[in-house]
Amino acid sequence: MRAQRMTRRRIRGHEVWKPQPPRVVAAALVGMPGGGAAAIALPAPARGWSARRRRNFQRHTAVPLLCHVAGAGTIGYGYATRERAIAPADSPSAPALRTPVRVDRPRVDSGSTLRPPTERRPRPAARPKPVPKPVARLRKLRATPSITWRDSQPLGLPYGGRLEDGVQLPPEGRDFVTVDPISERRPNPSFRRWGTDTLVRQLVGVAAAYRKRFPRAARMMVGDLSLRGGGPFVGFGGLGHRSHQNGLDVDIPYPRSDGRETEPTSPSEIDHAKAQALVDLWVARGAEFVFVGYNTGLTGPSGVVQAIANHDDHMHVRIRPG
Repeated sequence: MRAQRMTRRRIRGHEVWKPQPPRVVAAALVGMPGGGAAAIALPAPARGWSARRRRNFQRHTAVPLLCHVAGAGTIGYGYATRERAIAPADSPSAPALRTPVRVDRPRVDSGSTLRPPTERRPRPAARPKPVPKPVARLRKLRATPSITWRDSQPLGLPYGGRLEDGVQLPPEGRDFVTVDPISERRPNPSFRRWGTDTLVRQLVGVAAAYRKRFPRAARMMVGDLSLRGGGPFVGFGGLGHRSHQNGLDVDIPYPRSDGRETEPTSPSEIDHAKAQALVDLWVARGAEFVFVGYNTGLTGPSGVVQAIANHDDHMHVRIRPG
């Protein structure tokens, strides 16, 4: 019954099947290295079958053949015909074979009757990866943002004064981005980005110098400057600012070691090498004070770089008037 089920199957895997004429008992040849072969009789239609069942049996019956091609070292499936079925069943070299053995897909030499393996098509060339949206957006930004310049006047003191004809810092540029310290979103609201023309020019210059020194780093972040007309910077969320009243102060969040453009939440997230470079850039431009946190480890000239409380996530820069 198992041999009968095997003969009813069509093409499967890498087997080769050939339909046989009606009521013909074909033979399967098993080629041996020494040249011997065996003939195995396959089932014929049984008596009592209907005409339709006999037609289906004759249509689907085939002879599987496992052969060994001498000299080529090739093993595979073929099929037998009445002309080839010549070896007697009682041949001493005939092995016992009841069902075909499944083998790997053979290599076919020229002139062989076996089916050649299907050639694999080469993989198409990989498509170039699209440019990430943030990178593409940065390329469209101007290196020097459009700024409406005015001759600004800082009046009074940083902790008790006001600002006349202030200049608004753009929300972002190719070298910097403003950050809201309350919501930690980008950009910082427009009413928190006013300063003197001198402060805004120095901000743009330090950002460009930082980008030149670290071309693959994230942009320099900029926090609060002053209100449009200056004055007390309280009642807008957070602790507010005791200073930032006359357009000479700006907060600069420290660069993060993971490259994100948000304020670090602890000193362990600070990229200290880049943060120290920012301190040095502001000192080189003549900043009056650079206030840093106690736990940041940032240093600079005595009297200019000072450690104070509540500054472990950003530095506070104050420039000289003029």
